[in-house]
Parts: sequence; C-alpha cells; structure tokens
Amino acid sequence: MSQALPKAVSIKELTEITGISKTSVLRRKSEGKWVEAGQIKNHSKPCRPATKYLVKSLPGDIQQLVEAHYKKQRIAEEWDKKPARRDLTNKDRLRGQARHEILVAAASYQEEHGSGRKTLEAFCNLYNNDQVKLSTKAVQAAVKKVSINRIYRWRNTLETKGPEALCGAYYKATYENIIDRQQSMADWLGSYVYRWPHIATQYKARAILDDLKTENASGKHGWQLPSATTLRRWLRNYIAEQEMKLLYSTDIDRYNSAERPNFATHWPGNQPNDVWELDGTPADIMCTDGRFKITAGIDVYTRRARCLLVPRQTSHENLVLVRKMITDFGMPNERSVIKTDNGSDYVSIRITTTFHRLGLLQVRSAPYSGWEKPYIERFFKTMSRDLFERMPGYIGHNVADRKKIENQVAFDKRLAAKNNEDLEHQIFRVKLTREEAQAHIDAWLANVYEHTAHDGLNGKTPAQAYAESRYQPSKPNALALALLMNDTGMAVVKAGRVRRNNIIYTAPEFMQMRGANVELFIDPENPNHAYAIDTRYGYENAEVIRITNIEEVHREGLVPALSRARKELHKQLRENDRKMKQKAKEFGFDTLYQRRIEVAAAMREGVVEFERKAVKHENDLFNAAEKALQFGSSNAIAPTPQARDMRDVIDELDREKAAIEAAEKPIKEARRRIIRSEQDIIQALVAKELDEQLTDEEKRRIAKYELDDWGRLQVKVWREEAIYERTKRAKND
Repeated sequence: MSQALPKAVSIKELTEITGISKTSVLRRKSEGKWVEAGQIKNHSKPCRPATKYLVKSLPGDIQQLVEAHYKKQRIAEEWDKKPARRDLTNKDRLRGQARHEILVAAASYQEEHGSGRKTLEAFCNLYNNDQVKLSTKAVQAAVKKVSINRIYRWRNTLETKGPEALCGAYYKATYENIIDRQQSMADWLGSYVYRWPHIATQYKARAILDDLKTENASGKHGWQLPSATTLRRWLRNYIAEQEMKLLYSTDIDRYNSAERPNFATHWPGNQPNDVWELDGTPADIMCTDGRFKITAGIDVYTRRARCLLVPRQTSHENLVLVRKMITDFGMPNERSVIKTDNGSDYVSIRITTTFHRLGLLQVRSAPYSGWEKPYIERFFKTMSRDLFERMPGYIGHNVADRKKIENQVAFDKRLAAKNNEDLEHQIFRVKLTREEAQAHIDAWLANVYEHTAHDGLNGKTPAQAYAESRYQPSKPNALALALLMNDTGMAVVKAGRVRRNNIIYTAPEFMQMRGANVELFIDPENPNHAYAIDTRYGYENAEVIRITNIEEVHREGLVPALSRARKELHKQLRENDRKMKQKAKEFGFDTLYQRRIEVAAAMREGVVEFERKAVKHENDLFNAAEKALQFGSSNAIAPTPQARDMRDVIDELDREKAAIEAAEKPIKEARRRIIRSEQDIIQALVAKELDEQLTDEEKRRIAKYELDDWGRLQVKVWREEAIYERTKRAKND
C-alpha cells in the first residue's frame, strides 16, 4: 500500500530520510522552533519514547527532503504493480514515469491546498513555470507542459489500464515480423548490424536489402525477402533491444562512460580534504595567445574545484595547482588520498618526491579508466557546457560542435583560415587572452559553480556542503609552502658552492660540505636567494641552509662570514697536513722503496727461472755482416787465411750441441722441481710427450684438464707450440 505524506516524523526517521547526521539534526532542532506532535513507543528503548515533530514546522530544506522521500516511495510502489513490458522504448518509459510523478505531485498538492479545480489549475501553472521538480532532469524533460484535462485523462488511464498505459503505447501491434519468422535471416541481419553499425544505425534499408539479396542469391537460404519499410522497422526494434550490447561491441568508450555498471560508489571521504582528484584536458576555448590545456583538481566531499589554464601540462603546472588548492582549501588530512592517472606529468620524480615530502598519499588509476576519477571528469563536462560554450573563442567540445561553428562562415573563408591565424580567430570570435580567460574561470567557480546545487550533494551547493561540515582547515605558511614545492632537484657541493639555473650559490656552511648532495629550493619571490637541505642524514635530521647568489654576497654582507669559514677550513687543512706528514715519517715512507726491493729479492731467493733458448735472428743484412766478420769480406769467393775447413766447423758444432744438451739436462731437472701451477704441469707434460712415452697417471691428468672447452683449447695451443719449438731446434741443429 502506498504511503501518504505523514504529518509528523521522529529524529531517527529524519536522519534516515535526509542522510544528515543525528548531531546535525539535533543542532538544527535547537536552533529552530519545531512543533512536537506527541511521542511514540521506541522498541529498542522502551523507557524512552521517541518524540515526533510536525513536518510543516520543519525548515524548508528538510521539509522538501521528507516530501521527496515519500513521493519517491509512492511512485516506486505504483510503478512496480505490473511487470515491465518489453516492447516499450526508453523514451516511452520516461514519458510514463514523468506522467506518473506529475499525478503523484498533483495529488500531494491537492491534499495540502484543497481538491477543487482551481487548486489543480494552480498546480498546472506551477509546473509550467518550472516550480515543480520531478526525480531527475530527464524525467522532467519528458513532459514539458500540463493542463487540467491532461491530468484528468491520465488519472482515468492509470485507474483503468495501469501505470504502463501512461507510456502512450496504447495500440501497439504485436504481430510477428516476416524477418522474425525466418530465424536464419534474423541471425544474418543481427551479425550485419554488429559488423557494419555505421550502415545499420542510419537505417539504410535499401542498401542493406541489396546485400540481403546478394546473400540470398547464393541459394543457401531460400529467404522470403522483406520490404524496405519492414526491414527498417525491424532494424529500429533490434537496435533498441540490443542497445547496450551493440554499444559495448561498437563504441567501448561510450559504453564505459554511459553504460558500464558500477558495483560500488566511489568513497567521497568523511570530511573536506579527505579525497582529491586531479586531471587535465584540452580547453574548449581558444585565446588570442594560443590554445591551452586545463589542469584541475576537485575536493570530492564538497565538490569545490580549482583549475588553471596552462600551455602544456607538466609536473610543474600540476604542483602549482596543488599549491593553489592547499592555499585555498588547506592541507589534505592525515590519511587523505590524491587520485591521479598514470600520465608522465603525475608519475615524475618531482611530483612523487614533493608528495612524499609533504606527506601526501598519491593513488594512481588504471590507464584509460576515466570512471575511476568520476568527479573530476564530471567537473570538466559541467565547466564545458556551463561556461565555455558561452565564452568567446569556443571551438567546440568535439568535431561535430566545431563543424557547426565553422559552418556559420562561408567555405572560402574557412579554407583561407587554415593558414591564417587572424581569420581563424574571426571565425571563432577569439577575444580573450590567457589571463583574461583565467579570470573568467575563477569568477565562474566562485560565483556560479560553488553556488549551484549538485545532485550528488543531495541538492546542496558546494558552499553549503563546506559550511555544514564545520570543517577547520589547516593552512601552512604560504611562502614556506611555495618554497617547499619549488625544488629544482639535487646538486653536489664543490669548492663551497653549487650551480643552478646559471646562478652560483654559496654559504658559509658549504665550506665544510665538499661532495655533499643537497636538495635545492629557489625562493619564488627572489631567485638570488635559495635554500639547501642536507639530505645525507635523511629528512628527519635534515638541516636547512640559506644560500645566496655569489654575486650578491657583498650587498648581503656575507663576505666576513665566508672569509671566517674559509680561514677555519684552511686551518683544519693545515693541521691535517701536519698530522699526516708526521705519521708518514713515523711509518718510514721515505725508505719504503728500499724495503720493497729487499722483500722482493728475499722472496725470489732460491728460485730458478726457466728461460727459453733464443732464436737466431737472420736476414740478408745480418748474414752479410756475419760473413764479413768471419771471412773478411761478404763477397769473398776463396777462403781467407782465417777460414777453416768445413769438417772442422761441423765437428765444432757437434761438440757445442753435446755441451748444450749436457748443460740443459740439470736445468730441466730443476724446472721440474719449481713448477707450481697446474697449467705449468700440463704444459710440461704436453712437451714431454713429444720426447718420451707418458705414464698412465700423466695421461689421465691431461685428459682431466681437457674436460672443458678452455682447457682443451690450451692443450691444443701448447702442443702446437711444442711441435714448433722442436722443429725449429732440429732445423737449427
């Protein structure tokens, strides 16, 4: 049974109906004159009966919320009496819902002011003058005007035929279409709609019918073809029934923004400055000095917003926006959240470092997921439609809007404007500079936007939501905030100074900080002054140092302090130099080279090095010189008196060879004793196997060394070297 508007309500019912906290309701009761209507039994606390208050004695805003609540209940109960018909379009349902809500509103108005015809006529006048509000704007737009006769007719329809008869589809045909009787044709046309939606959604029945005839000519189906009118009607009904599915398959962006189901609402916070959302978008206006982007932020709880016109969206512009929001709204709360996307201007080291320094928690949305930041996206849409569309220089929110604006000018002028900026400004009536446009945006925010009711705030304005929250903001010193958000990165102290933006800064403290990494913050009001934070021991123990442009030290009177710091540094350096020289003398560094030679000689004592036999160097010049020394002339044909018989020379060489072999034998024995590394042992075994048979143990040792590729390659090289050396010795012998 539908509930009529009660005459009285309790405090508990008010908190449930309005969404206002119990504390706020009690405060409003103490401030106003609410008339008690008696007490009712409280089952949870039998000893404390609840007091009810007359609805007519409540403040106007609360009274409207109570009336709207019970009106919605009546509408929902009446509308759910019968199951929904599938052949009704969205437009039909909106029309029926609007008529039903008008009947409910008219009945409530007559209950308060009387049931006569004049009362109903007064209600019609109020509705026609937009003084009667329905549940949503879409429902309100479905019925623009009402009259007494219409209301009487709608009431009779509601009583005799039910709520759905108010939708207007009284005599809709229910016969089966020729296409529906041929399921294979319906399936083919359904696939056609999904494959070529740009043809089907324009209801190009004749073009589709030609394709249908082509498919039927293959002889696979044997369809009975429909007429163009029947096909057009079927397409209209099919597209209406498949609207969401078709949107998902053909326009996923529009589906995400309009039809994507939300399983939970986004948390707006418990108080102001709990949740901020930041984003950017191209501006829909053109200025005399170019086209700009908008970077904006919104406090979700109150819907208050701030935005800036910027040439390009970078981390610097985003930090300027955050600083403006902190200056106007106060610092975000202790466990607050700042939502951003994954753009490079929000994930930069400068942004993340500044947020960390200020204690701000940044939460990034998934890429291409605008619905994860719905409040700032809605703000952009509101600003475009409520402000930009009325400003000079509006270029359209999309291609269709821009085309409509350009079509107001002749084609030849549009063509000429492509390469002429002045003509383009004339087409779009560009008059404002960037500064003037920013001033208009700020004025619109302060005077229009923040004083416009929001459905998401239960009909309150952002200013009302902030005032009723009784929130006490925490605002830092403006200059300190600007300084901490104007960092220019890290620098290394060298020679008592750092360089940034072609300016050299110095400070007395820098004399003792050579090689230290410091974070620089330029004074936004005077670039000759800056501040350095020594981060060697973390932010908790960081020391802030005021630094000055080195060209300004005389005017700032810093020369004596810098001179004292430098003298103290030189004093410490001299003292350190004296101590180091004394220690060097104590450690005897002057004789270190002698002791090093002695230690090296002692280590090599008793070690015999194996030296390979040198190979005789020969060429034509050396051979001629040697022959001249031996025979007296390089061109001598007959032996000189000093020449000896060849047999004597051969005998002498044999004796020398025997002597060399006898001398090499103890050397080989000594070499075997001093071989220490595995590589030397393997190399010696490889050379040995050319002269004598190896033992089984020696063969296994070589095979083990050849297990890996590197060892196998080394053995191969050593074997080739041994063969080469043996061949060369044999040739010389």
